[in-house]
Amino acid sequence: MDKIARLAGESSDLATLWRDCTEVVSTVVPHYWTPCWFTLDPASLLITSHFFAG
Repeated sequence: MDKIARLAGESSDLATLWRDCTEVVSTVVPHYWTPCWFTLDPASLLITSHFFAG
């Protein structure tokens, strides 16, 4: 998980961060397809964006 911490500290757009982190997460978290990423509105917890790195 050191790679995710390093990636989070780099200057990149959100989609690039999610794409790069998918490589790390998909090796340690069981999944059917490629992991999906979401952003949430903190007040309502409604999904405000979705990213699928497939």
